[in-house]
Amino acid sequence: MQRGNRSVGTVAAKLNMNALTLRKWIRVSNTASRNPGPVDARRPGDWSLEERLLALHQSHGLNVEALNA
Repeated sequence: MQRGNRSVGTVAAKLNMNALTLRKWIRVSNTASRNPGPVDARRPGDWSLEERLLALHQSHGLNVEALNA
């Protein structure tokens, strides 16, 4: 969300992902921040495909100890 003066396309390219997907994630995130639900209201099994992919991107390269944390 803090991309500075970089375009969404530039950030998406750096993350090796589609710019339209990143725009959708930003839109969903903005909507969720305006309408926050209870913390930890959803289990990972209830995540959307986009949320699952984001979790994979965020956890890529972590060692076993970091993943378990």
